[in-house]
Amino acid sequence: WDSLTMNVDLHDTVLAALNAKAAQEFYASNSYLAASLWFAERDYDGIASFLQKESADERSHGLQFLDYIIKRGGTTVAPASAEVDHSQWTKATHVFEALVKVEVEVTRSLEELRKMTQAHEDPMTETLVMDFLKMQIDEIDGMQKLLKKVKAYDA
Repeated sequence: WDSLTMNVDLHDTVLAALNAKAAQEFYASNSYLAASLWFAERDYDGIASFLQKESADERSHGLQFLDYIIKRGGTTVAPASAEVDHSQWTKATHVFEALVKVEVEVTRSLEELRKMTQAHEDPMTETLVMDFLKMQIDEIDGMQKLLKKVKAYDA
């Protein structure tokens, strides 16, 4: 502990993982943005608007991880803008399958990060990660329900 600032230094491994997590959240944001644009190009404005809001939420998550790093006295890495390959999206089902996959990957990385925080005895970061894991329950459920509906319409 630094007795003057009350900051607890982040372990280097945890710091790197938090920066990677922020980058993954920005990739998720870009995935939702790509999906939003895919639907907008086909005049499905309602779903495009919904997915654009999801993109903003994912971007906010990335910023929360970066803000946490700063509050803990760590050094942030501005995530590179990751391009989303949507060349295989030929129907709405493909789009939602990709979004479910993104959410599952986000959840898996959070689970790994939680294990890492436990190994490095970092309960503050573990609490942050657990809050995001709780949100993932609703995120995955919501995307899976939308995928199920889209599959029914694509059939």
